[in-house]
Amino acid sequence: MDLTIDPEFRDLIPPLTEEEYRGLEESLLNDGFDKTMPIILWKGHNVIVDGHNRYGICQKNNIEFETVEREFESRYEVIRWMLDIQLNRRSPNKKKRTYVIGRRYLVEKNENGVYDHSEKVRQNDAARTSKVIGDQLSLGSRTVERAAEFTSAVDRIVKITGIKVNDLLDDTIQGTMDEIRDLSKLEDGKIQRIIDATPEYKSIKSATTHVENEDYNETLRELNELQKKKNEAIRLNRDEEEAKERERIKKEHEERVKLENERLEKEREEREKAKLAEIERQKQLAEQKAKDDTDRERIRKQNEELERIELEKMEENFKRLRELKQKKLEEQKKADEERVKRERIEKEKADREAVEKETQKARIAATQPTPYDPYIKSAKVIMGEIDINACFVPDKKYTGVANESYDDEKTLDKNWAGKIWLDIMITKKDSKCYIEKLVRGYLDGAITEAFVIARNDTGAEWFKLVSQKAKAVVFPLNGDLRNHAIIYFGNNTETFMKECIKYGWGTVLNN
Repeated sequence: MDLTIDPEFRDLIPPLTEEEYRGLEESLLNDGFDKTMPIILWKGHNVIVDGHNRYGICQKNNIEFETVEREFESRYEVIRWMLDIQLNRRSPNKKKRTYVIGRRYLVEKNENGVYDHSEKVRQNDAARTSKVIGDQLSLGSRTVERAAEFTSAVDRIVKITGIKVNDLLDDTIQGTMDEIRDLSKLEDGKIQRIIDATPEYKSIKSATTHVENEDYNETLRELNELQKKKNEAIRLNRDEEEAKERERIKKEHEERVKLENERLEKEREEREKAKLAEIERQKQLAEQKAKDDTDRERIRKQNEELERIELEKMEENFKRLRELKQKKLEEQKKADEERVKRERIEKEKADREAVEKETQKARIAATQPTPYDPYIKSAKVIMGEIDINACFVPDKKYTGVANESYDDEKTLDKNWAGKIWLDIMITKKDSKCYIEKLVRGYLDGAITEAFVIARNDTGAEWFKLVSQKAKAVVFPLNGDLRNHAIIYFGNNTETFMKECIKYGWGTVLNN
């Protein structure tokens, strides 16, 4: 007997795994078809609604089978019955059960607009639908809605990547339901890259970290390339401006030299003219006084010598004045060049700081959100600007915590001062050495405030030191800092408790 297979009905339920399919086939071959579990058909349509796998195996191996017809009012009623029978009959793993519950909810809510609902169902809103299903399965309505989110997430990943549904539901690709939901919210291309990376990195979480690191490194590479281009453009612009300034100074210097030489030359001519006039007057007076030719000749020679001596003096004075002026002009030129050089150094520094600041902002903007963001935000609410990340570990993805970061390998040799962020959850050294250095700096007054993330090790010696010197502590109950401690040093204890108590429970140590 040939039966009709409706692809929508066949693909509604997650398929059997290869191991489950082989077990079913072996059972049918060894024990024959179990007549107590006939293949169910939609009455009047000859369409299989239960038993697709058994029908396929029987057809393949020429095994006789039994069928029973069942009445359904609509395709919607068929789909609802199939989902209910799967939940009641099989004992799927948690992911498969969640997937089927989510499919039931999506069918009830008619999210994709394919099925014909009864008038009663159409009147039910999404909230009531989840409550009705939850009451039937002894689940909360929110649990049902979360199951639908998981089902939609699996369907989207399967549609984009072409993998099998069971790859996600049977942990062929390892990942929690939350990780699968989060993965489905990403862009199509990124989902494909993460799925392609899972064979090498074993799980969705590891593959996601790998892809995010690739994206982060690519973003940094682009930012560095952009920074190089900006630096080169700034350098070329600066060289051009400097060349223009030097040319301006050169022309200005030449013009000053020209004007000064003209002035000196004019002054020399006027002095010579005045001096010669004076000599001529003296000469005339002397000649008038001379009584004879001999006196006149002697006086003439004296006057000529006097004229020569005066001219030499005048020339010497003019030469000395010109040298002094030239020296002054050279000093002015040198001062101008020094000023240009000094202005260039200051401009280069300002340009570097501007580019670095812009790059830092872009790097922070490009950084992926991390589970640490709420704690970083809380630390900045309490302390304002953070001066030093005193224990930077390269594996940590968060950036932009502090104005300056000290590497874990060298931080104990550095001077800690100001407002400190200290995360010693995954450091290589004993926590005691970090806490002792922090307490010394705090007691000396160099450290004004500190936000510390450490292991919850209340029996350790360093934790006893914390209890004596720190102002407050909070123990987070969830998130990445679950079972760890947030410790505060400083004078804003009230703000610390108000901001951090939302993560768990805590107490004031030394008010």
